[in-house]
Amino acid sequence: WRHSYIAAVMKHLFGQSPRVATSAVHALLCWCFASAVNQAGGSNLRRRETANAFAESQESFGEADRAIAALFDRQQQRGRWFHRALHAAANLTGMPPASNAVLSSHKLNASLAGMPSRVLSLLQGKQRGGIRAAAPTEEEITRSIGIFNTFLLQAWGRLDQLRATCRTSLEQNRQTLEQLDATISRLSDEDAGFKGMRTTAVAGLQEADEELAEIQRRRNSEINQHQEQKEADKVELYIRQRDANVALIIVRLTKCSGGSSLLSKGSLHNNKSASSESTDGGRLCRSKATGGLYAQLSDPSMQAQVQQLLGKALGGHQDVPTTGAVSNGPEAAEEFLQLRRATTAVPATTAAVIEVEAPTTTPAPIEVALVPPESEGDRCVLGPSECGPLHESSIRMFGEQKDAVAELQRKMAADAHAHSTVMQDYNLQMEIIHGTKFQLNDRLAEATAGMNGMEEEMVHAQRELRVARHEAHRLHKQCTVDIAKILNGELCSLRSLRGAVVANSQALKPEDIVDCEVSDWSPGECSRKCDNRCPGPINVNRPCGGTQKLTRIIVQQPGVNGMTCPPLQQLVSCNQVKCPIDCQLSKWSGWSSCTKECGGGVRQRTRSVLRRPKNGGEVCDANTETQPCSTESCSADCELDTWSSWSGCTAACNTGYRERRRQVLKEARGEAGSCPSERGRRRFQLQRCNRQKCAGDEFCIARQDVVIALDSSASTVDNDGFTTTKSFVEALLDRYKTEAYDQPAARIGLVQFGNGEVLADGSASKAEQVLGLSTDLAKVKQAVQGLQQKKGFSNMAQAMSLADRMYQTHGRSEAEPLLLIISGSKPPFKDQAIQKARDLRKKGIRVFIVALPQFAKSEETLTLRAMANLPRRASFVHIPGMSKLKAHQATFVQQVVAAACPRSESPSEDEKEDKILGFQLLRERKKCGTPGRAMLSRYAKDPQKCYELAKAKGSKYFGYRMLRRRYGFCFTEMASDDTCSADGFKRSITNFYKILG
Repeated sequence: WRHSYIAAVMKHLFGQSPRVATSAVHALLCWCFASAVNQAGGSNLRRRETANAFAESQESFGEADRAIAALFDRQQQRGRWFHRALHAAANLTGMPPASNAVLSSHKLNASLAGMPSRVLSLLQGKQRGGIRAAAPTEEEITRSIGIFNTFLLQAWGRLDQLRATCRTSLEQNRQTLEQLDATISRLSDEDAGFKGMRTTAVAGLQEADEELAEIQRRRNSEINQHQEQKEADKVELYIRQRDANVALIIVRLTKCSGGSSLLSKGSLHNNKSASSESTDGGRLCRSKATGGLYAQLSDPSMQAQVQQLLGKALGGHQDVPTTGAVSNGPEAAEEFLQLRRATTAVPATTAAVIEVEAPTTTPAPIEVALVPPESEGDRCVLGPSECGPLHESSIRMFGEQKDAVAELQRKMAADAHAHSTVMQDYNLQMEIIHGTKFQLNDRLAEATAGMNGMEEEMVHAQRELRVARHEAHRLHKQCTVDIAKILNGELCSLRSLRGAVVANSQALKPEDIVDCEVSDWSPGECSRKCDNRCPGPINVNRPCGGTQKLTRIIVQQPGVNGMTCPPLQQLVSCNQVKCPIDCQLSKWSGWSSCTKECGGGVRQRTRSVLRRPKNGGEVCDANTETQPCSTESCSADCELDTWSSWSGCTAACNTGYRERRRQVLKEARGEAGSCPSERGRRRFQLQRCNRQKCAGDEFCIARQDVVIALDSSASTVDNDGFTTTKSFVEALLDRYKTEAYDQPAARIGLVQFGNGEVLADGSASKAEQVLGLSTDLAKVKQAVQGLQQKKGFSNMAQAMSLADRMYQTHGRSEAEPLLLIISGSKPPFKDQAIQKARDLRKKGIRVFIVALPQFAKSEETLTLRAMANLPRRASFVHIPGMSKLKAHQATFVQQVVAAACPRSESPSEDEKEDKILGFQLLRERKKCGTPGRAMLSRYAKDPQKCYELAKAKGSKYFGYRMLRRRYGFCFTEMASDDTCSADGFKRSITNFYKILG
C-alpha cells in the first residue's frame, strides 16, 4: 500500500505547479530517508541532516498540503481501506497535520491537550464560515513549542527504553544462539568420536576373533601332537616296565640260598628238587645236553620273557633255543596281569611289581626263544660257583631296566612340563585376548550408548536452536517496527507539527529551533558474566543476569526553544544467559594389560566423564589414551642377571678352581629365541686359583662337614682290597684337623654302602650310617677299623640320600658340606645315583669322588666321574687299582687332601714363612684379655704393616684383621705369653699374632 500511495501522489502531482510538486517530492524523500536512517541505525549527524531537510521544506508544506488534500477528497469515495492506509501513511511520513484534518476519524484534541486553541485550530486546519481562524500569538506559539519539546523528549525517552529492551533481548538471544551452536558443534564432534570408537572396537573384535581362532588351532595341534607322543611313550614305558618286572623275577630266581651275598657259597635258591614238578611257578635249570641255563615257569608266556632277559644277563647265549613269539598284540593287558601273577609266584618273599599303566595302542611283537619243558636229566639246582656271578649279572640287568624306565619317565615328565609350559603360554595368550575382547565390548557398548545419547541430545539442541532463531527473527522484526513507529512516525510528526507552528511565527525562524543532540550509547562492563537463573529465551517477567551502565555525551547543546537533552546514563540488563559448564574428567586409570606379549600390542588407560559440558562450556578432552607396548620381537633371547661374585677356591694348593654364574631373569621366548647353556661362556666362568705347589705335608684346616661314604660291595674289592681301602681312609683322617687357631675346623662322619640287596618292592636296601658328624677323629678311626665287607651290590644312591639327611639334621650352616665317596664299581642303579648326585649339587653339597677302577677310561670310572661336582677335575681323583693304592698310599692321600680341602697348611712351609715374615699367627678372631690393648691404625693394608707398627712400639704381640677391603685394624696386644694365661682370650674381630725374635 505504501507503493500505491506514492504512485498515486506522484501521478496527481505531475499535473500541479512545479513548486507544489517539488514540495511533495521533498516530503516523500524526507520520509524515505528517515526510514532508511532508522533501519540502518544512523548517527545523529544523519538525523540532523533529516531535520534540516524538513526545515527547508516547511515553506512549501502548506501548498503541498493543500494539493494532497484535494487528492484525498477525490479518493475518499474508494473505500475505508484507503482511509486506513492514508492514516498510516500520514503517521509514517510525518506529513503536515492538515492532511490528517480531512480524515473525519482522526482527532488531535486528546494528544495535544493544553495546546492553545488557535494553535490547535491552525494544526487542524479548520475554517469557520469560510473565514480562516485567527493566527496564534507569539506567546501561544512559544508555549506550543515548549509543549512539542516535552512531547519530543518523552518520545525520545520511549525510544531509548525500547532500544535498550531490544538490545538486551537481542544480545541475550545472540548469546543463546552461540551457546546452542557450540553445543551442537560439540555434540557433532562427540558423535564422530563415538562413531570412530565404535568402528575401532568392531575392527578390534574382528582381529581378536581371528587371533583367537589361530591360537586355538595351534593349541589343538599341540594337544594332538603331545597326545600322540604320550601314547607312544606309554607303549614304550609299558614294554620297559614289563622288562624290569621280568628282570626282577630273574633276580629272585638267581638269589643264593645262603643269603644275599653275591659271593655266597650256597646253591641257587629253588623250592623243589630237580626230579619233582615245580608247583610254585619258577626255577632255573641247566640243560644236561648242552649245559645251558633256562628258566622254567608255569606260565609259558612269562617263561618266554624271562628266558629272553636271562639270555641278556648271560651275554646273549642260549643253548636250548626254540623260535616263538611273546604276545604283544591286543592281549597286552592280559599279559601284564599274567606278569604280576608270575611275579608273586616266585619263591622266597612276595615280590611287588612296578605298577604299569597299560597302553592304549598295541606294542609291536618281540621275537624270543621258547624253551621246552624240563627234560628228565636236566639239573635244576645250581652249584656254589654259579650263584654269585649269576645273581650279580641279574642285578645289573635289573638296574639297567630300571634306569631305562627312569630315563623314559624323565623324558615323559620333561615332555609333560614342556607341554604344560606351551599350554600355559597359549592359555595366557587366550586370556589376554579374552580380556581385550572384554575391553573392546565395553568400548563398543560405550560407543553405542554414547551415539544414542548424542542423537537424543542433538535433536533437543537443534529444536532449541530453531526456537531461538525464530525468536531472534521475531524480536528483530518487532523491534524494527516499534523503533520505526517512534523514530519515523512520532518524532517526525512532532517535529513537523512544531515546524508548522514556527512557520506562523514572526519572531522565530526554523533555524532558531535547535534540539539537543547526543552520541550513541557506550556500554560499560556487565556486573555478571552469566546467570544460571536465566531461561534460554528472554523472559521479561523474571529479570536475570547482570546490569550494565550505558553512557553517552552531548554532541550539540540545545537552543532556547529546542528540545532539552535526554538522560545521559541508563541501566540495562546484560548477560542474561546460563553460565557455561566446562567438562570435568576423572583421573586416569592404570594402564591395561598389553593386548600382546610380544610383536607389538597396545595398552590403554581411561578416565570417566564426571560432568558433561553445557551452555557452550569447554568440551571434554580425550577420555581414552593408547600407547604401544610389547614392541619387542616374539622371538627374543633370554635376559641374564649380572655376574655373581667369585666362589671360594676348591683347593688350597696344586691349583683349584673358583667360579661365578649368571642367573636367567627372563626366559627366552619364541621359536628363534635362545638362551646360553648353564655351563656356557655367557653364563658360567671358571678361573684357576691357588696354583702354588703343595709341600706334601698339608693338613686340612677348612671348616668342613665331611661325610666319607665307603663302598664295600663285592664287585668293588675283595677282603684284602677292602683292608687297603680302610687303611687309605685312616691315613686320610690323619690329614684333617677338627680345630685350627682356636677355631672349629672339620667334622667327619662315616657311611658304609655296598650292602645292596633288591627288596620285595624292587628297590635297593638302605646304606648304613656308621658314625654321625664328629670332631673325635680317634672315634672315627676306630669306626673305620671295625668295618666289615658287606659284599652286596653298590647301593650308592642310598648312601647319598643318607648323607643328605645327615647334613640336614646336623650340618653347620657356616661349614662347607663335602661328601667323599670312595668306590670302585658302577652302581647297578646308575641313573638313580647320577640323579641323586645332581640333587646334592643343587643343594650346595660338594660331591667328591675317589674312583678305584684300574682303567681311567673304563665304564665304571666314567660313570663314577659323572657323579662328581663341576668342574669334575676339581672333585675327582682316580686311583688305578688296589695295587697302586697300596704301593703309593701317601701320594694319593696328599692328592685327595689337596683337591678336596679349600684351606690347608703345611707345617714345614709355615715355619719357613713365619721366619721370613717375623711373626706367627696364633689365634683367629681372638684377643688377649689383658688390659692395655691400643689401636695403632685403622688402615693397615696387611699383617706385615701392622707387624712393623707393633714392633716399633716394642710390643711382642699384635692383633690385625682386614674388613671390607678398606679398613685394616691394627692393635698392640699386652699378652704375657702365647696362651695369654693371665687373663685368657676373648672373642674379637681381629686375629692374634706373635712377633718372633
